[in-house]
Amino acid sequence: MHTRYITAAVLLSAAFLAGCQTGIGGREISSPVEGRWMSSDRVFVSTFSNGAMTTEDAKTGAQLATGSYNMAGPQTVEISWYSIATKQQRAATCTLAGSSSMTCRQPGASFTLHRV
Repeated sequence: MHTRYITAAVLLSAAFLAGCQTGIGGREISSPVEGRWMSSDRVFVSTFSNGAMTTEDAKTGAQLATGSYNMAGPQTVEISWYSIATKQQRAATCTLAGSSSMTCRQPGASFTLHRV
C-alpha cells in the first residue's frame, strides 16, 4: 500500500519535470516556442512567453498585436491574436521545423517565423 503512494509521487514528479525544459544558462522554458521570433520578411517580431504573445513592428517597435498560444502537439502551435491595425481577431496553426523555424497557416495566408 505504501509503495503505491511512492510510485504515484515519483510518476507525478516525472510528469512535472517532463513538462519543463531547460534552456541556455539553465533558464527554464515551458514550451519550444518561448522567446522572440521574427517574420521571414523581417516586418514584425513576436514574443511568446507563458502562453501570451505580443507582436511589434520590427523597425519602429510599435505594438501590432496581442494574443495567446498553446501547444496542440509536440510540433504544433495554435496562435490566436487581436490585430490592432485591423481591429480583428485572427488565428493560425503553426508547425515547428526544428528549434529555430516555424511555418504558420491561417485562412488564405501563411507566414514563417525564425527564432531571433
